[in-house]
Amino acid sequence: MKQRIALKMTRTTTSSGEAIETNAPRADHGLNHLAIVRAFYLDLAEWAMDDPARWGVWAA
Repeated sequence: MKQRIALKMTRTTTSSGEAIETNAPRADHGLNHLAIVRAFYLDLAEWAMDDPARWGVWAA
């Protein structure tokens, strides 16, 4: 799995105004983001079969 998806960057500001960036693990380890993208590609493939002239160029 992609490491950058499993982590989220958080920014905090100190009392002196300095910004600090830290990486924290996501609760779901990024699996939800990957599932959303995969579902979108499956939708594109289905739409391409139903209407190839319109969606065929978007499906690989």
